[in-house]
Amino acid sequence: MELWSTDCVKLGMLIKLLKDMEKGNCKPNIVIYSAIIDGLCKDKQILKAQNLFEEMISKGVAPDVFTYSSIIRGVCSLGMWEDVESYVNKMVNSGVSPDVVTFNIMIDALCKDGKAEKAQTLLELMSTRSVRPNVVTYSSLIDGLCKSGQ
Repeated sequence: MELWSTDCVKLGMLIKLLKDMEKGNCKPNIVIYSAIIDGLCKDKQILKAQNLFEEMISKGVAPDVFTYSSIIRGVCSLGMWEDVESYVNKMVNSGVSPDVVTFNIMIDALCKDGKAEKAQTLLELMSTRSVRPNVVTYSSLIDGLCKSGQ
């Protein structure tokens, strides 16, 4: 099921279903929470996604790299750079390592926001963390550098 292609009503129904699961014997796991958080972020409902993220943690469900990448994508899409840094710090402090997808999300968003130099810093950080850049990484950087005239 592609959550991001659904409308707000269906996301609302998914959240209601999540609440019903929490009340019953079928406790939601990281896959369920992550899918809904990802859908909310793709629907630009970032505050709801952030609230669900915190609620998930308070219920003892630890976020994984997909969950963190989804919430980071959401806050990046709105240029909420302080929140991006906060989530990356939480991610690393909880023992979850950013992967190439996480870095690509941030690099692409920075380049689209005219911050190609900052994106280059992330590329350097990737190598110190043994995360190998891929074609998406380089495409985003090339596009960002071209747009900034570098």
